[in-house]
Amino acid sequence: MTSSSKFDYDLSGIDRIDGIPTVGQTLTFQRQLATIQTSYTCKYEHAGAHGWSWIMCDDAHWLAKRGITTLVATPTEPGPYTGTTHTHKFKYQLDVKNYDEYKEHLRNSLKAFSTCFTEGLFIDLETDGQIIGYSPMQIYTHIKTNFLLPRDISREITKTRSDLKVAYNPDDIVQIYYKSIQTSKLTLAALGDPITEVEIMRCAFETFEVQSDLKEACREWDRQAAPPTWARMMVHFSIEIQRNRTDPSKLKLQGEANAVLKQVEQQEEKQRLQSECMVAQTDTINRLQEQLTAVQYEQQANGAASVNGSLPGRIPASISTGLTQESMEAMFKKWTATQAAGAPATDRMTGKERKKKKFGVNFIENDLPNAERSKRRYPNSTNYCSSHGYDISPDHDSSNCKKRNANHNEAATITNMLGGVTTNCFHHNA
Repeated sequence: MTSSSKFDYDLSGIDRIDGIPTVGQTLTFQRQLATIQTSYTCKYEHAGAHGWSWIMCDDAHWLAKRGITTLVATPTEPGPYTGTTHTHKFKYQLDVKNYDEYKEHLRNSLKAFSTCFTEGLFIDLETDGQIIGYSPMQIYTHIKTNFLLPRDISREITKTRSDLKVAYNPDDIVQIYYKSIQTSKLTLAALGDPITEVEIMRCAFETFEVQSDLKEACREWDRQAAPPTWARMMVHFSIEIQRNRTDPSKLKLQGEANAVLKQVEQQEEKQRLQSECMVAQTDTINRLQEQLTAVQYEQQANGAASVNGSLPGRIPASISTGLTQESMEAMFKKWTATQAAGAPATDRMTGKERKKKKFGVNFIENDLPNAERSKRRYPNSTNYCSSHGYDISPDHDSSNCKKRNANHNEAATITNMLGGVTTNCFHHNA
């Protein structure tokens, strides 16, 4: 993106925060603002491919970013021109241009704070109603220090460290696992509890070690003489995982395992249907027995009235069934014989029919692996759930989910999943 003397950030992608922010909300704001800043090229030394996002990072957070080993020096105003040559003049003009761009990024960052946070949070920093003399990072630190409880930050650190031990899903590309590790690494750095590469590699190795098809890859990693680094570890296991995906012998074993799994699932479905049938049979038998008892009571009452020499007694309509004992017994025997012969119950629904009944007009089959679908079920919904992914009901998101996974995060959104599932997320911005 080409810099100009004046420009404004597009803040539509940053969440607005009402009242006192939570730890998750402040971290999300920092990431969303850094994403915007990264889209602008920064000419200052050591900014790398991360643009101007160093403005929203403390030292530990900045050094935790991929490819960064040195801090960016805070720019200073060039002052008046004192050179005597064309080379001096050209360099001075470039310094002025870069510094003007730096001031614009500071202005836009402060605007993001005032736009996205409640105004009263910054009263202590204001002079004549304006925030003057504070950098974006100083304002962010002010929020963390004054409005985030130490206990809440400690809980977030504990949760993020547990996210480092998230299981690797062989059905996904390994880069998704690596991204979750990188997200946890940056989050811990932002929370003031940075994690070392040694700790990251230890967690990743423990995750890969339990995968039966990566046993040999783990042994080869242990035998390597070169000093271990996280970058080398990612490359090593990426190659081994790709080999496993294309190895004919392993593909055959995987196919056999999938066939067995399918048989197990079919057997479980059969047992479930049998259980439903037995319940339906029991309910029907109970209803028939109740009606049979009512018929017998009606006949006994009518017989007693005849013995006394009076007209046959009348049974109230609430008791009378209109059926004789013989017809009820015949119905019961016929129904029992039909069920014993294995006739399907009329009220039995298949799994597909139950889903149609649940989702109504929104029913779209999951026609892709991993419970995903090629067409959207809720095309007008942009909600995301940490446990259920994207393309979910408009009244369902991470904050109000009723069936949560173990690693559920209420602050997760489609633009910042915080380690949540990726089911159907490929529909976002598709």
